[in-house]
Amino acid sequence: MVETATKKGKALQRAFPFQNAAMLRPATVCDIQACVLFAFTLAKNPKLLLCDEPTGALDYVTGKNILKLLQDTCRRTGMTVVIITHNSALTAMADRVISIKSGTIQSVRKNEHVTPVEEIEW
Repeated sequence: MVETATKKGKALQRAFPFQNAAMLRPATVCDIQACVLFAFTLAKNPKLLLCDEPTGALDYVTGKNILKLLQDTCRRTGMTVVIITHNSALTAMADRVISIKSGTIQSVRKNEHVTPVEEIEW
């Protein structure tokens, strides 16, 4: 059990680039908080992760890093990740896209050509 926890901890450390929060500019405090939240959440290894606008308050680079982490974790562990967003560019990274308008499902489609997060621009 300790060995598994240590492996998870080291994997999470590699996934998040913030080694020394004191050296970062105050403008990135929100990014640090988001990364810590994701690290704690992923450490629990949930089967389902609901993310409401996960990149909304983050800078572009940190947002892409979080999305890559989510996409990689989903692929590696089989975790179901649901991203709720107004950013239609993110649909390219999804296996399945559910469009909702005024609280009603408008369409459900399987994404035949999933795009790696690194290739998505918005």
